[in-house]
Amino acid sequence: EYGIIAGVVFDLLLVVARNLRPNTHVHDMGDGVILVEVDSGWNYLSVNYVKERVEEALYWERKKFFFSQSTTVNAIILDMSMFGELDITAMESLKGLQDDCRAERILLFSVGLKEELCEDAQSFGIAVPNFEATDEAVRAAKREVGLAIAIRERMERAGTGSRR
Repeated sequence: EYGIIAGVVFDLLLVVARNLRPNTHVHDMGDGVILVEVDSGWNYLSVNYVKERVEEALYWERKKFFFSQSTTVNAIILDMSMFGELDITAMESLKGLQDDCRAERILLFSVGLKEELCEDAQSFGIAVPNFEATDEAVRAAKREVGLAIAIRERMERAGTGSRR
């Protein structure tokens, strides 16, 4: 009897531990696009950990940029295919990430977010393009990054040309 109770308690602790610190993988997709994969949901238990992992990825990508003069982060793709739900804490965090990305001029995309969760996010004021497949999101992100860079360069040239 005690063995069964101990087993149930142990299993519950494992579930909580996985939700507190889900496996999070960051992949450099090239051209300033990074893909962030989270292997479980984004909820009040894991929201700070996931946000820290995204911020850490940005830090290291910027450090790599500083030392190698390669491209910096221009777009983040969140793989949300493992998300069964987004609670209010996750929505607030996603909204904050969206606002931070806008302030930093970083494009934000998602992949695999279920339709009903997309609708919930939109009603919360989150407007992130969502794609069904990762390769589709990467192509779109690279295309948008190219356009954004071209527009910035054109605006900079126009601004310096009018000062002469």
